[in-house]
Amino acid sequence: MVDEIDGLKKNATRIFVLFLVLNVLAIAVAFTGSTRTLYYFIAIGGLAAFVSAFSFFRVKVATNTKSLGRAAMQGLWINCSMAIGYFLAAPAPYFSSSPAVWGVGITVGAVAVIVSVLMLFRVRKITGVPLSI
Repeated sequence: MVDEIDGLKKNATRIFVLFLVLNVLAIAVAFTGSTRTLYYFIAIGGLAAFVSAFSFFRVKVATNTKSLGRAAMQGLWINCSMAIGYFLAAPAPYFSSSPAVWGVGITVGAVAVIVSVLMLFRVRKITGVPLSI
């Protein structure tokens, strides 16, 4: 059980670093698109990057199973929600973004949603913390 908790802590920190990098990448690519896309990606990516960094530190300092599970769950839920925003807004005609921004937005969104959902179920299984935090 202790090995599973240590492995979960290590994986959660890696995933939050991955989310931070993906959000910064999406913001950087948004500079090539329209102004609406740029502002939207700055808002959604900035919030998700902040949550990723904050969750990274919360998971690092977690002292017991419950605090680790809560920190990971909350960060994963918010990142999953923001990723859905990338996934849905990138191809929207309102933003009139370039195909490069479309591709990055959809890729970042899809990767983050898939990784978040898989990790949410893993955290629930190992820590026993419910998904409805």
